[in-house]
Amino acid sequence: MRSVIATMGDRFPRLRVGLGRENEEDSIDRVLSPFTQAERAYVPAIVDAAAEGVQLWLNDGLDAAMRFVNTWQLEIAQGEAARSKGEDDGDPSDRPPD
Repeated sequence: MRSVIATMGDRFPRLRVGLGRENEEDSIDRVLSPFTQAERAYVPAIVDAAAEGVQLWLNDGLDAAMRFVNTWQLEIAQGEAARSKGEDDGDPSDRPPD
């Protein structure tokens, strides 16, 4: 990112999607460290969210993309990750009716 800013300056739009922060003090180490085994299970959902943000940017503009990315939360995706693995995430609304 430093080389991009050095080349282009710091006035350009960007979208960031990630796992969130556990606390402010370890955020740099957390961003630069590899995903834990537990976090790796959520990478597909995070990549999907990033792709959706880019698609929104292209189709609906930067504001729409930023609204999506800035409000997206991993908790929303956890049920999807469990379902894609065939696991029950505990949400009864996801189950077919009897």
